[in-house]
Amino acid sequence: DREANQQQRTANGLRSGQMTSGEAARTNRNQARVDQQVHNERTANGGPLTPQQKRQVNHEQNKNSRQIYREKHNNNTAKPARDHDR
Repeated sequence: DREANQQQRTANGLRSGQMTSGEAARTNRNQARVDQQVHNERTANGGPLTPQQKRQVNHEQNKNSRQIYREKHNNNTAKPARDHDR
């Protein structure tokens, strides 16, 4: 759920113009790195993450969340994406 929420925050920032496409790509790459890390650790463990690995993943997710906030609230802006359905 947290991963989906952070991806939605990035998409909303890009749509509203609060984030540039480069900023959004950077946050998405960081999220993909965490996802790959979780996948690799689960494969190595044969399923669940250890408590230490869970703490590490949570730390990385917190770091990504702060980055999304900073990217959305810095002075870099882009033109908001146009809604072509209207």
